[in-house]
Amino acid sequence: MFIPNATCYVRRKAKGYDKYGQSTYSPKTAIRFALVRYDTKTEDSTVRADSSATRGNIKEFQASGRILVPKDVRLVWGDILIIYGKVYRVKELEPRFNVLGQLDHYEIDYEKSEDLFNDEVN
Repeated sequence: MFIPNATCYVRRKAKGYDKYGQSTYSPKTAIRFALVRYDTKTEDSTVRADSSATRGNIKEFQASGRILVPKDVRLVWGDILIIYGKVYRVKELEPRFNVLGQLDHYEIDYEKSEDLFNDEVN
């Protein structure tokens, strides 16, 4: 049985686009959720430093995680989540069923995203 134990905010992706061709989003609304996991890692990424073919590298920060949301919360790929003051983007949604085969909740995978609306709290 799934019981949400925390609150986060979501900005749902709207159908239209702004004058720059970027997706538009609705105002943020509160939803209940349960945190399953949160991972952060730093990877070396190669970059071409100059035209002499020398290679440099840079540390690239990546953050991702998984939450569970009730079945009445409808999220779609690309929605923005604000969890504990940090901004993430929904990248995968999976329905989860109980032992009777009925929809119980959704499993949402997310990754760190740019802060388009200054929602992030440091």
